[in-house]
Amino acid sequence: MKFFSFASGVDLFGLGMRQAGHEQVGHAEVDKWSNLLNEEFNNSKGGNYGDIRKIAENPSILPDFDIACAGLPCPAFSIAGKRTENPFDQAECGGDLFIHFCKIIQFKKPRILFLEQVKGVLSSGKWKGEIFSTMLHRLSELGYDAEWQTCNSKNFGVPQNRERVFVIGYLRGKSRPKVFPIVGETNSHTCKSESAKTAVARTISGGAHTGGNHSGMTILQLNKPKHSNDRIYSDKGISPTINSCSGGSRQPFVLTEVRSEEAKKIRREHKAKTGKDFSPRRGKEIVPKKESVVGTLTTRKNIEQSIFDGKVLRRLTPLEFFRLQGAPDSLYHKGRELGISDTQLFKMAGNSVTVPVIKAIGERLWVDGS
Repeated sequence: MKFFSFASGVDLFGLGMRQAGHEQVGHAEVDKWSNLLNEEFNNSKGGNYGDIRKIAENPSILPDFDIACAGLPCPAFSIAGKRTENPFDQAECGGDLFIHFCKIIQFKKPRILFLEQVKGVLSSGKWKGEIFSTMLHRLSELGYDAEWQTCNSKNFGVPQNRERVFVIGYLRGKSRPKVFPIVGETNSHTCKSESAKTAVARTISGGAHTGGNHSGMTILQLNKPKHSNDRIYSDKGISPTINSCSGGSRQPFVLTEVRSEEAKKIRREHKAKTGKDFSPRRGKEIVPKKESVVGTLTTRKNIEQSIFDGKVLRRLTPLEFFRLQGAPDSLYHKGRELGISDTQLFKMAGNSVTVPVIKAIGERLWVDGS
């Protein structure tokens, strides 16, 4: 089926849908770095139509499509973001894009809506579920019945604990597949009623869910810092949810071993006395690495390459961020060729979706006659 990707970013949403066998006819994104990488890596499948707000003023410019995909910006709904009573008014962080997206849908009437959002949307509003309920109610007014599920990336073959809400909307009167539940999880819901606002309040839950082969495995936090930017994690188990890491060196750090002044003194004295270099373990200090690379690989384990007394870590690299989203290494390498900074690469990966999750859901979207 033909699909269009809204708020596409570097378009991992589109990549997952293409892997599921669907045909991309276009996407909409305003970030210049994401568009640059998307153009060079994906050949900007179908072309970029730009700002959703401007498209909503004249949706006739879009090609026809069967599926509307959208991973709309999440700060307005995220627990880590600015959660106000009406996040749809927050144009500065993209909260208003849902309103513009609905205007486009009202005009184009695609058969299927495929939406992704942070789990925090389930608990936003004056009462738990109000914002999500309002969203479903609006989709119902546009003629779409919906089902949804909270899916965790760790259950789809990538070691990242990333819970996201996925909504599938079906245009009434059209044939429809059965998508959820998926991957053995039971936190899925269906809403066919016009009175979606009432139905949602009784059924949705913002609580955590477990499932899949990685159930119970989480990454261990090794320290108790005053600020979240200084958290240090173990490299065992499942990665915490990656984010865009915008500023402040927020990506997880690895520790490394450096000589203290005492160790330097011992080294100098030993060399002066014997003529031989000597690097004592006594007096060495453990500090965060400044570089985003591991030390030179050797035949023996060293502190920068393995866990040492449960305290040694290195910083996650942009390449690892893309891998945690299930993206191919070639996407990262293309970004490097284009001279895109680490900051932008972290942002692209953190703001995107997990490809295997999109593919798994996309494979279930086929309907009779398509």
